[in-house]
Amino acid sequence: MTIQQIKQNLSITTVLAHYGLSVNGNNRMCCPFHNDTKPSMEVFPKSDTVFCFSSNCEVHGKPIDVIDFVMHQEKLSKHEAILKCKSLLGATGGVGAPSPSLVQAQPAISEKVRVKTMTAAFAHFQKAFAQSKAAQAYMQSRGLEGIQEVGFHDGKLSKPLRAGLDTLGISSAWGRGCIIFPLKNAEGDIVSFYGRSISNEGDQRHFYSTQRQGLYPGYPDAQSTKYLVLTESVIDAASFPVDDDATAVLALYGTNGLTPAHKQLVVQMPHLEEIYLFFDGDDAGRKALKTRADELWKVWLHGASATTQTISSVPTPEGEDVNSLLVAYGEVVEASDEPSIFHHLLSQKTVLYSGGGSAAKVSSNGTTAAPAPGFRFDTSNPKKLVLETLNGRYQLQGAPKPELESMKVTLFIYPASGGSKSRHKVDLYEDRQMEKVAREANAKLGVAYELLLIDLNQLADELEAYRDAELAELAGSQSQGKQPKPVPAALQKDCLALLRSADLMTKLNEHIGACGVVGEEMNRLLLFCVASSYKMPDTLHAIVQGSSGSGKSHLLNAILELMPEEGALDVTRITDRSLYNYGKYDLCNKLFVLQDLDGLSEEALLSFRELISYGKLASSTTTQDLQGRNSGGVKEVYGPVASMAATTKTELYEDNENRCFTLAVNETRVQTKAITDYMNACSAGKVSKKKQLTTKELLQNCVRLLRPHEVVNPYATQLSLPAEVKNPRRLHNLYQSLVKQITLLHQFQRARDDEGRLVATKSDLHWANEILFETIILRIDELDGSLRQFFEQLKNYCFDKGVKLEFTRREVRHKFRIENTRLHRYMHKLHDLEYIKQVGGHVNKGWTYKITYWDDIQALRSRIRQFLADQLSKLK
Repeated sequence: MTIQQIKQNLSITTVLAHYGLSVNGNNRMCCPFHNDTKPSMEVFPKSDTVFCFSSNCEVHGKPIDVIDFVMHQEKLSKHEAILKCKSLLGATGGVGAPSPSLVQAQPAISEKVRVKTMTAAFAHFQKAFAQSKAAQAYMQSRGLEGIQEVGFHDGKLSKPLRAGLDTLGISSAWGRGCIIFPLKNAEGDIVSFYGRSISNEGDQRHFYSTQRQGLYPGYPDAQSTKYLVLTESVIDAASFPVDDDATAVLALYGTNGLTPAHKQLVVQMPHLEEIYLFFDGDDAGRKALKTRADELWKVWLHGASATTQTISSVPTPEGEDVNSLLVAYGEVVEASDEPSIFHHLLSQKTVLYSGGGSAAKVSSNGTTAAPAPGFRFDTSNPKKLVLETLNGRYQLQGAPKPELESMKVTLFIYPASGGSKSRHKVDLYEDRQMEKVAREANAKLGVAYELLLIDLNQLADELEAYRDAELAELAGSQSQGKQPKPVPAALQKDCLALLRSADLMTKLNEHIGACGVVGEEMNRLLLFCVASSYKMPDTLHAIVQGSSGSGKSHLLNAILELMPEEGALDVTRITDRSLYNYGKYDLCNKLFVLQDLDGLSEEALLSFRELISYGKLASSTTTQDLQGRNSGGVKEVYGPVASMAATTKTELYEDNENRCFTLAVNETRVQTKAITDYMNACSAGKVSKKKQLTTKELLQNCVRLLRPHEVVNPYATQLSLPAEVKNPRRLHNLYQSLVKQITLLHQFQRARDDEGRLVATKSDLHWANEILFETIILRIDELDGSLRQFFEQLKNYCFDKGVKLEFTRREVRHKFRIENTRLHRYMHKLHDLEYIKQVGGHVNKGWTYKITYWDDIQALRSRIRQFLADQLSKLK
C-alpha cells in the first residue's frame, strides 16, 4: 500500500477516535502535542489534516496529515507511523477501508483475549489508584470515596500491558491522568473503559476506550429488577445509591449515549415496571428526556408484554446533576426517617409514557389517566408528529402553532391497508372542517367516515395535550424555575390559624413590622393588600412618593419579599416596546414591581398605564400565515397585573395617579430615629434574622393559600367619599376594590351568599377607612406628601418664634438639615401656591420670606376622619 493510498482511505476522524480524542462543535480540540488548556488545534475533515495555532507547539505552522499525526502522537519514526496507519486501516473495515489486496488482513481479536487484557489493565489501574493521593482526593471531592471498582491511569503501563492494549487498538497514551471505570458485558467481564480526567483544564474530560461496549456498572439482575434508573453519565450512575434488589441503575454515555445494548436489556427484563430518566437539570438534559423516552418506549412496547409499563422523568433541580446532589446532600441515612434527596425527587416524577402504547395523560389531581387502546402517538420527530390507529396513520407536516385559540395543521392521512394518501389543511378545533376532511378521506381512501372522525378527534386531543406540555416546558425555562409552590401540609396549619384569626389585619401589620418594616403602619398594610391582589380578578396598584434616600424603595422591596417569588416581576426599567413582547399570558396575574418610575419614557409609561388600566395590551403588527405570507395581525398580552412603583416626583401624570393608590413616605425626624434605632439593633444582633425569615415564609404561604373569589359589598350603595376629594370617581372605584381585597384576605372566615360569593362586613369597611385615610388626605391636599411634611415643620418653627417671623433659606436649611436642591424645590412650590412670599433681602445677601397662608391640615384631617366614622356608624 502506498502512502497516497493510506491518506485516501484513513480519515483523520478515525485516527482521533482511535486515540480517544474528541472535537468540539467548532472543529477544535486541545492539542495533544503540547500543554494546551484552550483548544488550539483545528481539525479539517475534508482534507484529513489538523493544524495547531499555538506557537508553543512542536508542529506549529504546518498542516499535519494522518501519518504525521500518528508519528508525533506515539513518538514513532516515519516508517513505523506508516505501518501503524496500515494496521488502523485493517482494523476499521467497512466503507473507506482498502481492499484485501492492499493491506494484509488482521487477525480477529477474540472476546476471551479482550476480557483478559482489559482485566489485567484494570488491575494495574486499581493499584495505581491506591497509590495516587490526587486520584483519591478527586473521588472524595465527588463524594465517591466508597466506590470499590475504580482505577487510575498513571501512564506507567508495563510493556506486556501496552502491547496487549495496542492489539485492541487502545494506545498507551489513552486516558492518561484519568479515573478509570470498567464497563462490563452480560457475564460481568470488563470489556471497555471510561476515563474521567481529574484535571478540569481543557475541554476534553471524558474518554472512552476504542470500540466501546458493555454497560456501567454492569448488567442488572433481569429477574429481580422492577425499577431502572438511567443517568446521563458514568459519574452520575456511580453516585446514585441503590438500596434494594428491585432497583438498578445504568449509565448512558451522554444525552445521546443510549446504545443498542441498553435497548436490548430493557426488552429482556420480564419484570421491569418503570424506567426513570434522571438527567441533568439543564437545557441539554431536558431536551434529551423526550427523545430518549420515545426511543425506549418503541422498543419496550414491542418487546414486552406488561401492561403496567411506565417511563418517567425525574425533576432534577436547575443546574444540578446526580453527582452534585450527592455532594450537596449525601446518601440516604438509614437512621433517619427523612427520605434522601434521591427518593424525594423520584417521588416527584413526571410520567412520560404509561400503559399499553401511548403517552399518558396526567389529570389535574396528578394521577395518570389510562390511554385509549389501539393507537400510538409518536412524538420522536417534533416536525412530523404521527398518530397511528387501527384505521390508519395521521402525520402532521410541521409543529402545531402555539396560538391556543386554534389548531391549524397540515395533515397527511395514510390508510392502514397502504396505498395513496390524502392531504389536508385543517383547523382541528373546527368541527365542520374535521367533518369535511373525514368525508374527503372516506371518498379517496375507502375508510369509514365514522372511524375517520373518531381518529381526528383523538388526534385533536393528543395534539392539544402535546402543545400544552410544550408550552408549559417553555414557560418553565423562561421563568428560570419560578413555578407555583404548594404549601406543605405541616405549614398549612399555622397559615390557616393566622388567616382565620379575628384580628387578622392587626396581626398582619405586626408580622410585616417584625420583618423589618419600621413605622409606616398604614402604608405597609396598604401595600400588602395591593401586592397580594395579584392573584385576584380585580388587581390593585400603588405609587410610593418620597425624596431620594427617604426609604421608598426599601418599603417596596420589604413588601415584595413577603410575596411568593413565583408571582412577582421585579424590574428597574421598562423599555418602550418590552411589555408588548411578552408571551400572551406571561403577565397574567403577576405582581409588577417597578423600582423607579421617573426614568420611563412616555411610550413605556403609556404601555404600563394601559396594562394596569385595561388588563391587556394589543398591538397591530406583522404576522405570518401557514404559507409564510406576511399579513397584518394583533399581538396581545393579557393581564391583569397588580403593581407597585416608586417615584421622587411630586406631580404625576394625572392618568397614572388616578389609577393608583398614592402613598407618601414618612420623612419626619421621629421616623428617621426609629429607622436608625432599628439599624443599630440589627448590628448589635438583637434582631433575630431566623425569626424574620420564618415570618416571611409564613406570610408567603398565606398568600399562596388565597384563592380568587367574587365579592359582594352589601353596604356599597351607602358609601361615598368626602366632597373635597379631587377626581372622586377613580378614587371611589379604588376604595371599593380595596374593600374587596380586605374581604378576600378574610376569605377563610367570611360568609357566602346563595351564589357562593364572599360577603364584605363592616369590619372590612372599617379597615378600608383606616388604610386609605392618608391616600384620601393626599387627594384633597394640594401639597404632596413630602412637601406637606416640610410645610408643617416650617409652620411649627415660625409659630414658635412668632407669627410674623421672617426667615431665610440658609436659616431653614440649617435648622431642618435639608439639602439645597430639595429646599429649592419646596420653596419654589410653596411660593407658586402662595403659601409663602418674599418680603425682603437682596440677591447677593439672600432673600427673606414669611408664611402668608396658615392652613389647618389637622382640622381637615379631623373632619375627614369624622366623616368616615359617621358614615360607617350609619350603615344598615
